[in-house]
Amino acid sequence: MHNWMLKRVQHDGVVVRKFRFKLQTLLDHRRAKEELLQAQLGAIIREESAELARLDRLRQRLTRAWTALETALNVDTSPAEVLRLDEYAKTLRDDIKVQHLTIEAVRERLEAKRVEVTEAMKERKVIEALRDKQEREYLSAHMRADQAVLDEMASLRYVTPLVRGETPLHPPLARGERGGSRRM
Repeated sequence: MHNWMLKRVQHDGVVVRKFRFKLQTLLDHRRAKEELLQAQLGAIIREESAELARLDRLRQRLTRAWTALETALNVDTSPAEVLRLDEYAKTLRDDIKVQHLTIEAVRERLEAKRVEVTEAMKERKVIEALRDKQEREYLSAHMRADQAVLDEMASLRYVTPLVRGETPLHPPLARGERGGSRRM
């Protein structure tokens, strides 16, 4: 049993050894890093949603501009007014192109952040797996030690009457056998 894995705790006058993971601070750091990256990912997702909403509003404005331009062409409208509506529609088309580029850049940042989050999760899971393995080893060693104490007590219970020349109450059990009556 590794002493670095144990922490002594006083409980009702008895010293109890508790599992202590040596790399707990590293695990805590990796969890905090992952949570920070998750928060940043959430912010980028919200930014993407806002940019998509802006694109939708630009498209709606362009549709209304085309409708106004079509109406102006069908009605006696001054050429200056038709030209103004056409320029407005062109400006909106340019804004939509720029918005597409903005969304593309946000999506690239989003994908990069997703990769970062995935890597942080992997790093955390590696340390958690190590902790779980060490905890299982600790529990297994603890159970073996407890079983050794129980075996010693059982053998003393059997041997002590023999030393006194008495007959033991119960003969020793073969390894793997259980005591008590069997019910069918």
